[in-house]
Amino acid sequence: MRPQLHRDTAPVKIDYHLVNTAEALDTLVTRLKEAPTFAFDTETTGTRPMIDQLVGISVCPAIGESYYIPVGTRGCCNCRNYRWKQS
Repeated sequence: MRPQLHRDTAPVKIDYHLVNTAEALDTLVTRLKEAPTFAFDTETTGTRPMIDQLVGISVCPAIGESYYIPVGTRGCCNCRNYRWKQS
């Protein structure tokens, strides 16, 4: 049985967070410890898992709350290695 989509529900406000400092990472870790569950997804340079490179990790501890952790990579759209900012 397929789940029913609820088209009459109000749009969810989404709060995005970029995790690019040690302080932001600490905040994410604290938030994940508080959350009963969370979802995560990897962002890569393509769809070939044995060939493509990891460029980031997305984490969602609650509906409407999302964190993105960029990961250094080369070869994707002229990206340079990501440098963490010191907080």
